[in-house]
Amino acid sequence: MKKITFQIDNDLHMKFSIALSLKKETQRAALEKCVKEYIADVFLTEGEKYSPTTPLSTETPKAIKRIPRWAVNADQINHKIIRAYFIASQQNETVTVFDMEKLCLDSSRPDTYAPTFRNNYAQMKIETAKSTGKVFEEKNGFVTIWDRVAPTLEKYKEYFLPEEK
Repeated sequence: MKKITFQIDNDLHMKFSIALSLKKETQRAALEKCVKEYIADVFLTEGEKYSPTTPLSTETPKAIKRIPRWAVNADQINHKIIRAYFIASQQNETVTVFDMEKLCLDSSRPDTYAPTFRNNYAQMKIETAKSTGKVFEEKNGFVTIWDRVAPTLEKYKEYFLPEEK
């Protein structure tokens, strides 16, 4: 555990204290949530610039091994994010992060609801030893499927698409 200390103005502190009491949350839990949100936001916006120091280009992408499991587990967050991508691609010619996030944060849609969208999506844009596996590429807010996993994802696409009504 590392200790982080900083100062905030009185007005902000008062509002923070009120929010904590309304939410019945500890300072530590709330601040940890803020730090995680900050990290996810940075990964989301800066992820396309990230280049691992040890490229995994000669190895089989992790997602190729995981897509079959994600495909059959509709409750899994990565499944829901991929499903959101396919739904958005059916609705529009191009898919944006906003399109996917909107679907994933809509709690009235259990088939795509993923409250941790930002964290998981950020992990699905990088191929590193600790990531879940790269599935997407993003440029200027537009999302595409990474060409190295596209054939595998296409093979399992029917599992991710919602049932026809």
